[in-house]
Amino acid sequence: MNQLLPVPKNYKEQKCFINFDEFKNKTANLDDYLNDLKVIKTENKERTWGRCYIEVPPNVLFKFGITSNVPLVAYVNYVYNSPKFYCYEGELFSGDAAWFDFYTEVKSDTFIKNQSYESLKKALEDKTKNFTEHFDAHSKKWDIVPINNEMLAEIAKKLNNHVK
Repeated sequence: MNQLLPVPKNYKEQKCFINFDEFKNKTANLDDYLNDLKVIKTENKERTWGRCYIEVPPNVLFKFGITSNVPLVAYVNYVYNSPKFYCYEGELFSGDAAWFDFYTEVKSDTFIKNQSYESLKKALEDKTKNFTEHFDAHSKKWDIVPINNEMLAEIAKKLNNHVK
Protein backbone atom coordinates (compact mmCIF):
# COMPACT_ATOMS: atom_id res chain seq x y z
CA MET A 1 0.00 0.00 0.00
CA ASN A 2 1.21 3.51 -0.77
CA GLN A 3 2.22 5.69 2.13
CA LEU A 4 -0.25 8.37 3.20
CA LEU A 5 1.38 11.77 2.95
CA PRO A 6 0.12 15.01 4.53
CA VAL A 7 -1.30 17.48 2.02
CA PRO A 8 0.59 20.77 2.01
CA LYS A 9 -1.90 23.61 2.44
CA ASN A 10 -0.40 25.64 -0.35
CA TYR A 11 -3.29 27.72 -1.68
CA LYS A 12 -1.79 30.50 -3.72
CA GLU A 13 -2.58 32.62 -6.66
CA GLN A 14 -0.25 31.99 -9.56
CA LYS A 15 -0.42 34.45 -12.41
CA CYS A 16 -1.49 32.30 -15.36
CA PHE A 17 -0.91 33.26 -18.96
CA ILE A 18 -2.57 30.69 -21.20
CA ASN A 19 -3.20 30.52 -24.93
CA PHE A 20 -5.28 27.95 -26.81
CA ASP A 21 -4.64 29.25 -30.36
CA GLU A 22 -2.80 26.11 -31.51
CA PHE A 23 -5.06 23.61 -29.72
CA LYS A 24 -6.99 22.64 -32.89
CA ASN A 25 -3.76 22.25 -34.90
CA LYS A 26 -1.50 20.18 -32.63
CA THR A 27 -2.20 16.52 -31.97
CA ALA A 28 -0.44 14.13 -29.65
CA ASN A 29 -1.17 11.06 -27.52
CA LEU A 30 -1.26 11.68 -23.77
CA ASP A 31 -0.13 8.08 -23.16
CA ASP A 32 3.29 9.12 -24.52
CA TYR A 33 3.75 11.56 -21.61
CA LEU A 34 2.71 9.46 -18.60
CA ASN A 35 6.06 9.92 -16.87
CA ASP A 36 5.74 13.72 -17.10
CA LEU A 37 2.43 13.84 -15.21
CA LYS A 38 2.12 14.22 -11.43
CA VAL A 39 -0.80 12.15 -10.18
CA ILE A 40 -2.14 11.87 -6.67
CA LYS A 41 -5.18 10.38 -5.00
CA THR A 42 -6.57 12.18 -1.99
CA GLU A 43 -8.11 10.38 0.95
CA ASN A 44 -11.74 10.79 1.96
CA LYS A 45 -12.49 13.78 4.13
CA GLU A 46 -15.70 14.23 6.08
CA ARG A 47 -18.45 13.20 3.64
CA THR A 48 -16.32 13.79 0.54
CA TRP A 49 -14.77 10.96 -1.44
CA GLY A 50 -11.12 11.18 -2.35
CA ARG A 51 -10.25 12.36 -5.84
CA CYS A 52 -7.57 11.67 -8.41
CA TYR A 53 -5.75 14.89 -9.42
CA ILE A 54 -3.49 15.06 -12.46
CA GLU A 55 -0.99 17.88 -12.91
CA VAL A 56 0.00 18.46 -16.53
CA PRO A 57 3.21 20.50 -16.90
CA PRO A 58 3.53 23.30 -19.48
CA ASN A 59 5.85 21.26 -21.73
CA VAL A 60 3.18 18.55 -22.14
CA LEU A 61 0.39 21.09 -22.65
CA PHE A 62 2.48 22.60 -25.45
CA LYS A 63 2.44 19.25 -27.32
CA PHE A 64 -1.37 19.64 -27.50
CA GLY A 65 -1.32 23.27 -28.64
CA ILE A 66 -1.79 24.90 -25.23
CA THR A 67 0.80 27.46 -24.21
CA SER A 68 0.81 28.10 -20.46
CA ASN A 69 3.33 29.39 -17.97
CA VAL A 70 1.93 27.18 -15.17
CA PRO A 71 0.69 23.58 -15.06
CA LEU A 72 -2.99 22.69 -15.28
CA VAL A 73 -4.60 20.26 -12.83
CA ALA A 74 -7.56 18.15 -13.92
CA TYR A 75 -9.83 16.02 -11.74
CA VAL A 76 -13.23 14.39 -11.59
CA ASN A 77 -15.45 15.20 -8.64
CA TYR A 78 -18.43 12.92 -8.08
CA VAL A 79 -21.50 14.88 -7.02
CA TYR A 80 -24.46 12.71 -6.08
CA ASN A 81 -22.71 9.85 -7.97
CA SER A 82 -22.51 11.98 -11.12
CA PRO A 83 -19.01 12.77 -12.44
CA LYS A 84 -18.12 16.45 -12.85
CA PHE A 85 -14.86 17.24 -14.65
CA TYR A 86 -12.88 20.32 -13.57
CA CYS A 87 -9.52 21.89 -14.33
CA TYR A 88 -7.60 24.58 -12.49
CA GLU A 89 -4.42 26.47 -13.22
CA GLY A 90 -1.35 26.13 -11.06
CA GLU A 91 0.29 23.31 -9.16
CA LEU A 92 -1.51 20.41 -7.47
CA PHE A 93 -1.70 21.91 -4.01
CA SER A 94 -2.36 25.49 -5.08
CA GLY A 95 -6.05 24.70 -5.61
CA ASP A 96 -8.79 22.17 -4.88
CA ALA A 97 -6.46 19.32 -3.83
CA ALA A 98 -5.20 21.36 -0.86
CA TRP A 99 -8.58 20.97 0.84
CA PHE A 100 -7.85 17.33 1.69
CA ASP A 101 -5.60 16.21 4.55
CA PHE A 102 -3.80 13.20 3.07
CA TYR A 103 -2.81 11.87 -0.33
CA THR A 104 -0.89 9.07 -2.00
CA GLU A 105 1.14 9.20 -5.18
CA VAL A 106 -0.29 7.10 -8.02
CA LYS A 107 1.70 5.07 -10.55
CA SER A 108 0.89 5.34 -14.26
CA ASP A 109 -0.25 1.71 -14.59
CA THR A 110 -3.00 2.49 -12.07
CA PHE A 111 -4.14 5.98 -13.06
CA ILE A 112 -4.62 5.30 -16.78
CA LYS A 113 -7.79 3.41 -15.83
CA ASN A 114 -9.07 6.30 -13.73
CA GLN A 115 -11.97 8.55 -14.79
CA SER A 116 -9.83 11.67 -14.27
CA TYR A 117 -7.19 10.40 -16.70
CA GLU A 118 -9.73 9.23 -19.26
CA SER A 119 -11.49 12.62 -19.16
CA LEU A 120 -8.20 14.52 -19.41
CA LYS A 121 -7.02 12.38 -22.32
CA LYS A 122 -10.25 13.08 -24.17
CA ALA A 123 -10.07 16.83 -23.43
CA LEU A 124 -6.53 17.07 -24.82
CA GLU A 125 -6.91 14.74 -27.80
CA ASP A 126 -10.48 15.51 -28.97
CA LYS A 127 -10.18 18.49 -31.32
CA THR A 128 -13.88 18.56 -32.28
CA LYS A 129 -14.47 21.19 -29.60
CA ASN A 130 -12.42 23.72 -27.68
CA PHE A 131 -10.37 22.47 -24.73
CA THR A 132 -12.40 24.33 -22.09
CA GLU A 133 -15.67 22.95 -23.47
CA HIS A 134 -14.72 19.52 -22.13
CA PHE A 135 -15.05 20.74 -18.53
CA ASP A 136 -18.09 21.35 -16.36
CA ALA A 137 -18.62 24.99 -15.45
CA HIS A 138 -16.91 25.66 -12.14
CA SER A 139 -19.34 28.48 -11.36
CA LYS A 140 -22.08 25.88 -10.88
CA LYS A 141 -19.85 23.85 -8.55
CA TRP A 142 -21.02 25.72 -5.46
CA ASP A 143 -24.69 25.44 -6.42
CA ILE A 144 -24.82 21.65 -6.74
CA VAL A 145 -22.59 20.55 -3.85
CA PRO A 146 -24.21 20.43 -0.40
CA ILE A 147 -22.77 23.34 1.53
CA ASN A 148 -22.44 23.16 5.31
CA ASN A 149 -21.06 26.67 5.70
CA GLU A 150 -22.24 29.20 3.11
CA MET A 151 -19.73 31.83 4.25
CA LEU A 152 -16.80 29.44 3.61
CA ALA A 153 -18.33 28.53 0.25
CA GLU A 154 -18.33 32.21 -0.76
CA ILE A 155 -14.68 32.54 0.26
CA ALA A 156 -13.80 29.40 -1.72
CA LYS A 157 -15.69 30.70 -4.75
CA LYS A 158 -13.63 33.91 -4.70
CA LEU A 159 -10.37 31.92 -4.46
CA ASN A 160 -11.43 29.68 -7.35
CA ASN A 161 -8.78 29.48 -10.08
CA HIS A 162 -10.48 27.10 -12.52
CA VAL A 163 -9.94 27.67 -16.22
CA LYS A 164 -13.64 27.68 -17.01
